[in-house]
Amino acid sequence: MSLLIQDPKQPGNDIDVYLQPLVDEMMELWSTSIHVYDAYKKEYFQLRAMLFCTINDFPAYGNLSAYSTKGKKACPICEENTHSIWLTNCKKLAFMGHRRELAENHPYHKKSDLFDGTIEDRKLPPPLDGETTLSKVANINVVLGKKGFGPLKGLLLNIPEKTKDGIKVRRDMELMNIRPKLQPKDIDGRSTKFLPPACYTMSKVEKPKFCQCLHGIKVPSGYSANIRKLVSMKDLKLLGMKSHDCHVIDPDVLDEYQRDIILTLCELEMYFPPSFFDVMVHLVSHIVGEIKACDPVFLWYMYPFERYMGILKDYVRNLNRPEGSIVEEYASKEVIEFCTNYMDRFTSVGIPQSCHEGRLSGQGTLGRKTGYSNVADYQEAHFNVLQHTTSIDSFIQEHMSLLRQQNRKKSAKWLAKQHKKTFSEWLKDKVRRTLPNIDKTIEALGFAPKHVFQYQGYDINGYTFYTKAQDKKSKT
Repeated sequence: MSLLIQDPKQPGNDIDVYLQPLVDEMMELWSTSIHVYDAYKKEYFQLRAMLFCTINDFPAYGNLSAYSTKGKKACPICEENTHSIWLTNCKKLAFMGHRRELAENHPYHKKSDLFDGTIEDRKLPPPLDGETTLSKVANINVVLGKKGFGPLKGLLLNIPEKTKDGIKVRRDMELMNIRPKLQPKDIDGRSTKFLPPACYTMSKVEKPKFCQCLHGIKVPSGYSANIRKLVSMKDLKLLGMKSHDCHVIDPDVLDEYQRDIILTLCELEMYFPPSFFDVMVHLVSHIVGEIKACDPVFLWYMYPFERYMGILKDYVRNLNRPEGSIVEEYASKEVIEFCTNYMDRFTSVGIPQSCHEGRLSGQGTLGRKTGYSNVADYQEAHFNVLQHTTSIDSFIQEHMSLLRQQNRKKSAKWLAKQHKKTFSEWLKDKVRRTLPNIDKTIEALGFAPKHVFQYQGYDINGYTFYTKAQDKKSKT
């Protein structure tokens, strides 16, 4: 069941008023139920439903849960243990103090001048258990009605409307008695102040290099979004980059990720202005714990819905009728999806099938050529195949033993080099002298293949490997 509300203005903090019809319907479905006809069984039944959970962004979380996501205790995980600093000139709160999550003997605890001007001797409080959390909400009384309730790229690229660095935060650093080299300085005969450049401030020469670096980044297929599309070389800006543009996480190293996150936040505190550290930056410190408790964030964050909204926006063909365009395209996709269920030779519409699926044993894909142009490369490839073939192990040991006997004073490095140089011909001669009483596979390997195929692309074990020339043409 879904509720579609159309209104010329966004609800904002009055979202509860807009949700009232949905609340009424959910109450009816849970307590009273409704009479529904089952077309398959050809009978009526009483339908009941419940709202299991909601997925929303952080500001909406505050509106719907009645927990304030603003103010000194804005973190719903830390609650009363949230560490915040009021910036007098910026008139905002900064959420720093991540040093308390480091090991007790870490040197950062005592380096007050590099952080917020204080020595960190606090310990991280233990997380709330289930009973304590339940007791906090046991007697909660939710009353419907009106309630009150940045990024890195703007700072690095010094975008005027998005940077967190400026005269106000420099004055706050002066009040905190930290980073004296960055404090505003008077200019003779002028009312304006000079702001010394910080280590992260990019010059006009560095900005294009930074953007060009991101524009040229190549990552494994499926690892992240295409970063190239998010970089504007004309305006020297990053466009619409989200944290979920990277999709990879390894559950076996979550604890290591947590340590790296805290250390990174502490190091950012050493250099970035305090105004950079809003509550959204602080929430990164809890992401690993949430993944352990609730599985990957894709399953319970706004990420899949934000991505799907991007898909729906692509359905718009008539800007005067966006809703109609979305409905028409969505219906067409569903019809095609339904039809493909009855056509085995067609793939379904939706998430594209991986081009690597089923290609585990190895398959050349691009630029097939017969023969080889470089004898040294061919010999190198043949030697590597022999070294990684189990049935050749006994011959490798025999050849190495023979070399040691004939060259007792030579070093291990010399023996390895000589083995690489002579093993292929030695094996070929060995196979020739033992014919026909030898395994056919060893015979084929010993004489080396007569026909060689070269590819610019090769799929194996679920990965695609390209030559350098082909890789330059690829986006990933």
